[in-house]
Amino acid sequence: MTHLVENVFLILFSWMTIMLLLSWSLALVYPVFRRWIQNYPAKTRAYLGLLFSITPHFSAFILLIIYSAPGLSGYLVESHCHHDVCGPHSLHLHVSSLPGIGMFTLSMLLLGCFLIFIGRTFLRGQRQAATLKMLSENKNESYRLLETNKPMAWCVGYLQPRIYISRGLIERLKPTHLNAILEHERSHAINHDNLRKLIMDWATLFWPTVMKVKVKQDFSDDLESNSDMEAIRNSIDLETLCETIQLIENEEANNASPSRPHQSTRLLAIRNEFKVNAKDSPYRFSSRIFLVSIFTLFFVSTLFIVGQLGHPLLEFLYQ
Repeated sequence: MTHLVENVFLILFSWMTIMLLLSWSLALVYPVFRRWIQNYPAKTRAYLGLLFSITPHFSAFILLIIYSAPGLSGYLVESHCHHDVCGPHSLHLHVSSLPGIGMFTLSMLLLGCFLIFIGRTFLRGQRQAATLKMLSENKNESYRLLETNKPMAWCVGYLQPRIYISRGLIERLKPTHLNAILEHERSHAINHDNLRKLIMDWATLFWPTVMKVKVKQDFSDDLESNSDMEAIRNSIDLETLCETIQLIENEEANNASPSRPHQSTRLLAIRNEFKVNAKDSPYRFSSRIFLVSIFTLFFVSTLFIVGQLGHPLLEFLYQ
């Protein structure tokens, strides 16, 4: 039993080590990756951004499977010996030395922080959804009504997202503008954007702060732009959507402090995204095939490079 527990711990530590090193490496190349996908539609950018952020986690998992199977690891790991064992072999990890104990402890702490962060963020979101549900009433199947004069609209919840609209927003907008907001929020709910943001938070937890803020902001902007385009595809006119955004911005500007800028880049982003989607339509299928091929090549290359370096590094750290 003790041997089994030790092996489980070592597997978790190995996964954590590979995941951390790969996360930091990918964080450094994120600006190049972002420039590469910048001219694709927001929906594509959001999917690729999320895949990019979770690549270290899945790569580490797959590599540990390969490392545990000598027949597979022989294709990645250069042949070397441990005492009388030569040729392809599973990982030889020990925590008896002082460096090994130190890495063991550090990995345990980081893994514990990771699991606590996952649990806390998920439960906090669920509590927020439960609180809003208690404070609101079910107006119809489209949304729940919140009795407040402040103009607000949200999509709340991870697994079963619901749309919340305030009384103040309904009173300030025309039906056409309110419908534009509902279509925008409905896109968030259908695509489970809150859950995707949560996964992005989890995936980038150990990224360097500057890059973590950057990738999360880019991802949030892409989700917003995609919801705008979904609203337009669902019969909302581009100018109606822009008018709605302008009305909301004006309302926010009136309630903002004097130091807060009244103008944003939201309207420009909507119009630019509309042009990108129109340009992408004629060659959408071939474009998607190209992206899938490139990303698959990137993933396989990542596995190969990290697979070559990860095995000797882990054995060195835990010798």
